Amino acid sequence: MVCLLLASCAQRPLPVETYAQVRERVDRERYFNISAATRDLAENVGQLRRLRVKRSIYSSYLQPEAFLKQLRNHTPSPSVEQERIIRARRTAFGLPQPLEKSEQDRRGPLPDSLLGFYDQDGERIYVRTKFKLLRPDFDEMDLTVVHETAHALQHQHFGNDLFRTRPTDESLALRALIEGDATATTVAYAGWKLAAPTREAIEHTRGLALIPISETPDRDPDLPSREDTFVYLDGLRFAAELYRVGGFALLDKTMRSPPISTEQVLHPQKYLSGERPIEVPAPEAPTGYVRIESGTMGELGIGIVLSQCAKEDETGATDWGGDVFLLAESDRHDLILEWNTVWDSDDAALRFEKAIRHAASCWTSKAGASLSISPEFTIARDHNRVAVVRGMHDEEGQIQAQRLLKMPTMPNRRAASGQSR
Repeated sequence: MVCLLLASCAQRPLPVETYAQVRERVDRERYFNISAATRDLAENVGQLRRLRVKRSIYSSYLQPEAFLKQLRNHTPSPSVEQERIIRARRTAFGLPQPLEKSEQDRRGPLPDSLLGFYDQDGERIYVRTKFKLLRPDFDEMDLTVVHETAHALQHQHFGNDLFRTRPTDESLALRALIEGDATATTVAYAGWKLAAPTREAIEHTRGLALIPISETPDRDPDLPSREDTFVYLDGLRFAAELYRVGGFALLDKTMRSPPISTEQVLHPQKYLSGERPIEVPAPEAPTGYVRIESGTMGELGIGIVLSQCAKEDETGATDWGGDVFLLAESDRHDLILEWNTVWDSDDAALRFEKAIRHAASCWTSKAGASLSISPEFTIARDHNRVAVVRGMHDEEGQIQAQRLLKMPTMPNRRAASGQSR
């Protein structure tokens, strides 16, 4: 009976797979191969970073068009009002405006450096691949996957609070920690593949020299901005210094108590010693004006502002203590800027005063790039405090500047008991 059945089967023609069936089978095999490779890679990353993989980390490898669609779906666009606030702030501080959408489209929707992102809501990694059949070469792609896997592990161990929105300067400091930690993990993985000790690989990055990048209008917009280099390169140096001091255990502790100023990232010892920014209260909008925004520029933001003049650099922002700015608008849509800064010493305040007077001379020609602000400046100093008022006539500006200098601050630069690191 068995022989008869075999003979019968031998005479029956083999089924021919359709193109759709072949594609389905190939896709299924490719999916399981990629899933297995990603799972193994995630385990390796978790072991290197000393963070256990708690939940499966899923990955999607997409062609540029599909990747861009997912990126847009997971990246909230600023509202019209938010865009207006951003443009008003950049006008007030003499900074170049963001590219218009038409210019962004002309330059292309995706920079070559953007290869992947991690979606916290879906707990999925999206990787951009140039391969038509979506068969990623893990020798080429796995560093991107490693970096995004590090973000997934951050999310699994430190929760959504790590990624919540914060004020601008604090938000940049947190982003630097998140990206610096992920980049350090990527460096450790690359070192592991080359049989280099983790400590040696990470500590080697502490000596990275940053190329000064100005924010002047003639800067090539295809180059990374100073904020980009801060988040990734200064963030990496911050993470590397913390790793040198206390290994990944200290980085874990820092994730639970992150830096609150860009100064702490630029100078890791200030973070490690518990030195916090001086709290400077925001002023009320003058009569006849409505508040648009108030916030802190921080050491990084001030450095960017001072770099507007080609011969200026960021040194005028060193020994920053704290600052707050108020951006307000009249019923005629004229902007004013009131900016109150505090420094660690009288010498630091004097250095900033000289730098900001020089930078202000470059701002006047750019006034009103997208919103209206008059070129009048008032700059006043009292010991370690410097006040800057823009958009008001001399006498009125002097009154507002003196009002800023008399506002109380909380000068204690040390962390409260139990918060030092």
